[in-house]
Amino acid sequence: MPALGPSQDEVNRRLARADGLEAAPDPNLGGAINLVRPSLADAGRLNAAQRAIADQRASFETLVAQRGLNARSLAAGLAPGTPRAL
Repeated sequence: MPALGPSQDEVNRRLARADGLEAAPDPNLGGAINLVRPSLADAGRLNAAQRAIADQRASFETLVAQRGLNARSLAAGLAPGTPRAL
């Protein structure tokens, strides 16, 4: 019986190519193709991630300030044991 479509490995290769990621065989998956996401160990990627987080935080603080709130005070209303991001 012929295959109905591309294999999962081929789908993963195509997804990787579309997202600018690498697709490589993973020995932990029996050699199946797995998407390899870039590490934050690279200084450029880490810097870009830190900038994105800072931009998101600033945007959030602007949003809550426009509504008369204080972003840092929002953590006071969290349930005990809830992680505090700010």
